[in-house]
Amino acid sequence: MTQNPMHLRPMRRSGLTLRSTNAGFEVIDESGETVAALNDTGLALWRVCDGEATIEEIVRAAAQLFDAPVSVIEADISRAVEQFHAQGLLEVEPGAESS
Repeated sequence: MTQNPMHLRPMRRSGLTLRSTNAGFEVIDESGETVAALNDTGLALWRVCDGEATIEEIVRAAAQLFDAPVSVIEADISRAVEQFHAQGLLEVEPGAESS
């Protein structure tokens, strides 16, 4: 059975550090290379990707915080998590499946 993406638990990849710049924030790897540049929204999402919360939990919290439809927030967060994973910012851990 395939894991439901909403039950995945995104986690920041170890060995990365955050540096503030005039334009926002940069995520730096162990060699000092910039892995990604983040704006305030990207930074907020990256920080909550701690391996504890599922994507579904992050979406629900963000929808409530921004008083926005879950469907809109789900699409935005899912896309951002996929992008972060592709950039090497996140590891994605399986979460518990709902019955």
